[in-house]
Amino acid sequence: MKTCWAACLGDCSDTISGEHIITEGVHTTDTIRVKGLSWCLDDFKTIGLASFVRNVLCTSHNSRLSVADAGAIQLRDALCESASLSEARKVMQPQDWQVKRFAVNGGALERWCLKTLITIAFGGQAPIGDGDRQPGKPSRTLVEIAFGLRQFQPPRAGLHWMGDAGDTINVTEGVVVTTFLDNAKSLAGARFWFWGLTFLLILDEGPTGPFSFTSLDRKQTIQPTTVHHPRKLGVGVHGRESHSLEFVW
Repeated sequence: MKTCWAACLGDCSDTISGEHIITEGVHTTDTIRVKGLSWCLDDFKTIGLASFVRNVLCTSHNSRLSVADAGAIQLRDALCESASLSEARKVMQPQDWQVKRFAVNGGALERWCLKTLITIAFGGQAPIGDGDRQPGKPSRTLVEIAFGLRQFQPPRAGLHWMGDAGDTINVTEGVVVTTFLDNAKSLAGARFWFWGLTFLLILDEGPTGPFSFTSLDRKQTIQPTTVHHPRKLGVGVHGRESHSLEFVW
């Protein structure tokens, strides 16, 4: 019997739906290349977008996550428009540009990252978050956050932007999700590479201090620069501010 990962809310409908693992509206093509799931661990496989689904949500809960999906689509649109504006202004003479602002619903984007991570990890070996510690299941707290019934607790848990001032953003279609565990072997979060931007989603408070990530071969450790709930990412053209992504929380 298929199970809805939001069943702990107690208001499931009778029908399980096919939840897109990565929201359909984030893509601009009918096919995608997939790697890293149980059926394509080592090599990319090209599949139809319509078939990139998991039966892990009932129809009622699936429909109630449309607000989160809209946040991801809004960011995709903002990045595409931002890239187009950059290209148009690069061929113009340098000037004090009229700064254009692209608004993104940060709260909806954060919920989208969480629901995407749960959809990917549901039914696996690792507990999702520190709460109930049941293999392959999210804690009730995380489910409630995904549905907007509560919020992550700052300044640690939630969505962070990974990057430094002066970074070059190359807007390229695609989404890459890289999960990571904590010392207790629970799923602690994931890195989201989204159309050229990199975000870090942290599920629980975790230890204090800078984030640190070590490669599987233990040969490399990085401590990325992160900003919790970023407010604004400015984009320059010819050394002058041209436009910005502004996240509303």
